[in-house]
Amino acid sequence: MINLNTGVVLTQTVINNITETDERVTNIQTEINNVQTNITGLDDEIDKEFHHDTQIFPEQSNYTWVPTAGSPNNTYGDWAEIIDSNSITLQSKDVVGYHLHISAVVLEDASVKDKVYTIEIAYGDNKTPITAARFMTGNTKEGAANSTKVRAEHIPHGEQIFYRLQCETAGATCQLHLRFHIDPEEE
Repeated sequence: MINLNTGVVLTQTVINNITETDERVTNIQTEINNVQTNITGLDDEIDKEFHHDTQIFPEQSNYTWVPTAGSPNNTYGDWAEIIDSNSITLQSKDVVGYHLHISAVVLEDASVKDKVYTIEIAYGDNKTPITAARFMTGNTKEGAANSTKVRAEHIPHGEQIFYRLQCETAGATCQLHLRFHIDPEEE
């Protein structure tokens, strides 16, 4: 017990409660600082994802990428490397020290109209999946509105990038392009 010479007497219980409250306030402040640090890191990640130099594949307007669906109907074809009509691979757009992120799959045209197509994209020898997209073609050439946004994991540098396609009609083809960006590898 402490007498403050003001007529107020502090018991050990009150002193313990004050000490415990002070410790809790210190712990809460530490947690707040940790959360603020995490939010700052998350803000950096969000900024990196939404503010980047988007590139396209194939990059030349006279090149195309035309995947082919498997057979019979509604069956995926074999995995094939993503290569444009000029034999340029998506992997060749990769840069040492960076990860590649696919941002969108855009349908430009299709051999069979009014049908559903599904594409899967993966990387590496084990065909590690990173995204899938589903789209339906119309009666005329598709516009930019038939775009599927992708928020997939990155593709590690140096990995081959593959696709496989299925359609309601066996052997159907579609003309696609990809939007992608590269991010520095984490240290």
